Amino acid sequence: MLLLFVLTIGKQADERSTIVARIQVMISQLEADISREEKETDAVHDRLRIRNERIDTERAKLETTKSNITSLEEQLALVLQQRSSLRDQLDRLLAREKEIPKEDVPAPIPIPNVQRRQYLTGFNFEGDYVVFMIEASGGMMAESIDQAMAMLTLPDEEKRQSIKWRRVVRSVQWIIANLRPTQVYQILVFNQDATALIPEREHEWFKPGDRETTIEVLRRLAELTPKGGANHERAFSTVREIFPSVDGIMLLTDGLPTLSDSIPSGSVTTDSDRERFMRAALRVVPRQTPVNTILYPMTGDPAATFLYWQLADVSKGALITPAPSWPDI
Repeated sequence: MLLLFVLTIGKQADERSTIVARIQVMISQLEADISREEKETDAVHDRLRIRNERIDTERAKLETTKSNITSLEEQLALVLQQRSSLRDQLDRLLAREKEIPKEDVPAPIPIPNVQRRQYLTGFNFEGDYVVFMIEASGGMMAESIDQAMAMLTLPDEEKRQSIKWRRVVRSVQWIIANLRPTQVYQILVFNQDATALIPEREHEWFKPGDRETTIEVLRRLAELTPKGGANHERAFSTVREIFPSVDGIMLLTDGLPTLSDSIPSGSVTTDSDRERFMRAALRVVPRQTPVNTILYPMTGDPAATFLYWQLADVSKGALITPAPSWPDI
């Protein structure tokens, strides 16, 4: 009996040790689970805290935006009120302006004889960009070669005061005065060379209503002295180079060219040479650009009228030989 008792007691002790060991393992697992759950809980708390902080930030921004909107609404109401007040003041000023007697504002270039403003009715003044090509050769001082040769020895001031050249200057003045307010213009002067009348402003377009510019243009023309030969080919090439947007050309000349860039000339320039020079010039005229020519008198140039008429026909422009009394300004 004692032996059985001892064996039973020993077996129960082994079972208790096993149970205790299992319980300790379960306790360790429970503690690990609790620790993991605590970490996850802390992470959730952190995310919740960050989200709450963002919500608080957005709420603060929303409140600021609402405050700004309220301020802007108040400013808008004030602006509308001021606008209404300004409109009332403008209406009162306009009403007063109607009561003030108006004075005529002089045009940049006055034309005394208004009945003859549209004398050159055949000219095509269409297009927004117009270039004046003004021949300033020695021949533009007289109506014959002999007279022009005789004037070469005169002082420059007397050359500039020649009747024919003064007529050219008045013609430019007349045409500028007849341009539409929406049109703009430039001026190229040429003899053996070709340059803009105002070189430092060659990339600008002048408005006919600009008084200061018009005065400057007329002053530069008045200071210009006719001299040398006439190279129409170079003049048309220069127009294409520095005025590519030209819509119309106004050519003021008195005959066929005496020089050419593409055709060599001998010691004596014949009528046949001048015709060939002119045909070379026609080949470099800007395409689809009307050329209106004012042909001033010059004796001994029989082919000039036909070739300039041909230029007008091909370019859809016009050719006019005006009366001696034009322009009467």
